[in-house]
Amino acid sequence: MIDLISIYDEVKQRLNGEERPLIRDVLKSIEQVDKPFLYIVKAPTGYGKTAISISCAVYSIFNSSLFTKVVHILPMRSIVEDVYFRASRIMGKEAVKEKMMDVEEEKLEVFHLFPLNVTTVDTFTWDVMKLNTKKIGLIREEKAFGYDYLTQGSLMDSLLFFDEAHYILEDEHMKIVFAVILELLLRYKTSLIISTATLSKGYEEYFLSLAEGYGYDFKIFAPEDSDPFIKREEEKDFNIHLVDNDVELVDNIARLIDLDKVNLVVVNSPYTAVSVYDRLSSSYEVDLFLLHGNMKKKHRENVLEKIRMYSRAKTPSIIITTQVIEAGVDISSDVLITELSVAQSLIQRMGRVARYNEKFADIYILKSPGEPYPADKIEKTWRQLKEDAKLIHPRIPSTYYNLLNQIHGRIQQEVDIRLSPNYTKAMKQLLIKLLDIRVRAPEILGQVESIIRQQAFLREFTIPVKVEDEYILFSPREVEKMFRKNLIEVRAGHGPVDPSRDFYKLAEEFALGKKSAEVVYIGEYDWVRGILP
Repeated sequence: MIDLISIYDEVKQRLNGEERPLIRDVLKSIEQVDKPFLYIVKAPTGYGKTAISISCAVYSIFNSSLFTKVVHILPMRSIVEDVYFRASRIMGKEAVKEKMMDVEEEKLEVFHLFPLNVTTVDTFTWDVMKLNTKKIGLIREEKAFGYDYLTQGSLMDSLLFFDEAHYILEDEHMKIVFAVILELLLRYKTSLIISTATLSKGYEEYFLSLAEGYGYDFKIFAPEDSDPFIKREEEKDFNIHLVDNDVELVDNIARLIDLDKVNLVVVNSPYTAVSVYDRLSSSYEVDLFLLHGNMKKKHRENVLEKIRMYSRAKTPSIIITTQVIEAGVDISSDVLITELSVAQSLIQRMGRVARYNEKFADIYILKSPGEPYPADKIEKTWRQLKEDAKLIHPRIPSTYYNLLNQIHGRIQQEVDIRLSPNYTKAMKQLLIKLLDIRVRAPEILGQVESIIRQQAFLREFTIPVKVEDEYILFSPREVEKMFRKNLIEVRAGHGPVDPSRDFYKLAEEFALGKKSAEVVYIGEYDWVRGILP
């Protein structure tokens, strides 16, 4: 009889052949459990936790008593593509499907029916709420139900694997919606795994209270000191330097570059990234790469391919990027120079250093206002770093738990998301409607629209801007800036219109699925710097 462990042994060999006791423990527990489970997997960056979802997906083909399939949920499209590629090499493309909101193919895409389904948290959320995004217009007009029960049902009997969950939990809008969805899933006894290298004590307590309340098996998995991965990482020497002086950020970065090594520079905004790129490209004769979120997908993919090649070959270079590098990007640098951000983000950035066989790395954390992160958490992170920096090892979780817990762990509203000011009466009403099996998609959509009229839902309001053959998301403020520079046209019908309307209102319309206009970038795309509003 085929069991989970024997499947994992084969998956492990096809991935990299390295033993991961933590993964083995998780799979053993899944195979032995006799009720729904909520497991937290605190796997450090680079540990290879994707083997859990792949092994469980293969297992579901032979034994569907616990779950009929696996849905691997990620916060960003770029990571979806990476997980899909790795999983399809092992399972075959006929057993794996990626599902994102802009995919055109629809015949099977509306359901999550493959042994392994890889999707974004946005698509997952709309589907579990019975709202297929391709049918929003018809649902609003009450001309269709958008496959409501069927799409939702294709998720409820699955094992849901929330990967890089810290992104969901640290986003003020995303975590509120997640709290609603989580209670729905637990009510229907759907099993879940929540995986992240950076989960604070407060969230552990929050999930424990929910699991106990709904009669779930609850476990937290973290690597033991004897784990071969931990043993290997312990041999590496990370020197963390805190830089607090009167020198400008860009000047500080320039003086810390080591031209004989692979340098990773991470800053908090595309504007800063481009400023650093322009400064360094005029100062150093070394290969430079720029990567941020305001680039076309094809552009990002080309840059990432080169970055990976240089990283693996240890070719001296400078990689300048933003938060887009923090998760799911398999590169390794010798030097990290990062602008100050919140603790979880810093740990993720440090995870891109000395990932392979390197024995030594330098990490420089440069003090700054830390925008767009909350000022209070930035200040607390800096104060705590002064105490903990010499103790932190980026891939040994026990060394940075104190930092995480001090910054993210004991605030009451983080222990229970439902106490957040943004958990409104309208959100509570949404949960009530989702829990009522008689409520169909049009009524759910009406409730979501009432929330959007009060606040952003799931993510901050954005406007999809058409750039040649692709779309890039920008904030309403950024779109207005580009419009004033004559870089944007708002088109409705057969030609340009005067967008004297509030761009925030336009973003709200897009959030509600109303596509009354198309926003088009008419400037020349910069294949080095991307778009800077």
